[in-house]
Amino acid sequence: MKNPIYPLAEMIYKKRKAANKADSDTKVLKRLSVLNPLGDIEKLYDSYQIKKTAAVLLIFVMGIVSVICSYLCSQREGRLTDGAQLFRNEWGAGDYKVILQAVTQEWSREIPFLVEERAFTENEKEQLLKRIYEDLPAVIKKENQDLDHVTGNLDLVSLVDGYPFRISWSCTDSGRIGQDGSVDRKGIRGEGMWEELTAKISGLGKEESFTYKVFLLPELSNEEEAFFEALKEELEAADSVGKSRKEITLPAGLDGRDIVWKEVKQNNTLFLLMLTLTGCVFVGRGMENDLERTIKEIVQNKNHQNTF
Repeated sequence: MKNPIYPLAEMIYKKRKAANKADSDTKVLKRLSVLNPLGDIEKLYDSYQIKKTAAVLLIFVMGIVSVICSYLCSQREGRLTDGAQLFRNEWGAGDYKVILQAVTQEWSREIPFLVEERAFTENEKEQLLKRIYEDLPAVIKKENQDLDHVTGNLDLVSLVDGYPFRISWSCTDSGRIGQDGSVDRKGIRGEGMWEELTAKISGLGKEESFTYKVFLLPELSNEEEAFFEALKEELEAADSVGKSRKEITLPAGLDGRDIVWKEVKQNNTLFLLMLTLTGCVFVGRGMENDLERTIKEIVQNKNHQNTF
């Protein structure tokens, strides 16, 4: 994009040149001739001076604009009202600095002063805590219908817009609901299960804990998967009951279904056969390569002897 000040700079330079006020800079001419020995030095010099003028004009314009903006800002309505009152910003709007001038009959001095945003009253703090308690379920439910129908992860935020509090989370069973909001419904059967989620709120010199009931719905699985998941639990129960016994009695049935147990034996004969055949192939090829290498060495030795 062409510099918008360039045409103005070109006009100024040409007028100065026409009025013989733009004397040539011999040092610049020499440098341009070294850089471009075959070029039109006069045109190169004019182009250089126009670009230089444009750069100076650009800085000058930026400086003037800055001065105007600074002046307008200084003339805007001040923070001091009625001669001796400053107003704090509401919470979230931030602090601000003001330079005050104290004048007496004898002295006058400027004093920098930081005006902090307005602090909450105790009643306002209590109201904020009440509101965040009511708002949190909708904030953390994420894509779930609500906390009574949880099928996916939760959004356990540490901050909520509009509230000056930090939040940390914990669950009665961290394996079910992690601190990052991850939800594990594996193994949940029947209608589901309840968990307690605790939010610890801190800020504004206050600390409060809120507890929410969260209902985890069971995993969606077919009848076969549910059956074998329950059977695994039965096996674990049978093992834990008879830790000191030599034998383990496997369940004969579950949910009205008889179970016939069989042992799956590991048969590695095919694998060993394939491994043997592969080894034979590699050994055979290796011997052929060794033979070929030996023949080459013999031929090379004979040729070497014949040369002598």
